[in-house]
Amino acid sequence: MTQHSLSLRNKLLVALPSMSDGFFAKSITYICDHSEEGTMGIVINQPLGINLPEIFKQLNLPDATTVVKRNINVLKGGPVKSERGFLLHTHCDQEWQSSMQVSDELTLTASKDALESLALGDDSESTLPEHCLLALGFAGWAPEQLEQEIKEGCWLITDADFDTLFHCMPSERWSKTYQKMGLDPNLITAGGNA
Repeated sequence: MTQHSLSLRNKLLVALPSMSDGFFAKSITYICDHSEEGTMGIVINQPLGINLPEIFKQLNLPDATTVVKRNINVLKGGPVKSERGFLLHTHCDQEWQSSMQVSDELTLTASKDALESLALGDDSESTLPEHCLLALGFAGWAPEQLEQEIKEGCWLITDADFDTLFHCMPSERWSKTYQKMGLDPNLITAGGNA
């Protein structure tokens, strides 16, 4: 089976230490979609430096104190459409306008009504997702582009897990993912070999 025939959906794309690209240096990307038409993912370890109430204010939404208590990370999701919000979340009873099921447990929603639900919602309501993160923008690759970058040794691939996505501090996700893979990034050479 070739690399192209393997779906990377619901995987983590981990930048090798040698990656020098400014945006993707030490990045970790959750792959939301991967097909012959290309690849789309959300970078999950680059905090944007603003909080959710600030996002609500920019969108003229109410400032929900319950959301502040939930500590939802606002991240730089990637260089594409950086003005657009993408909510990666566990499944919930609420249905929103623009959602894509990524895995049995996770959904990606890219519509303002999801943020409105968070702003207006109450943690006691079962309609809100138990876990979520918000990213502005996404990472995208043309057909075969990501496969070529993997062949060139730019990325490692590993399974996504809830701890990395929702419980680990964004600034620690890259190093902790290496630890989970049993690798020391300081010992990896430019070609991706340990």
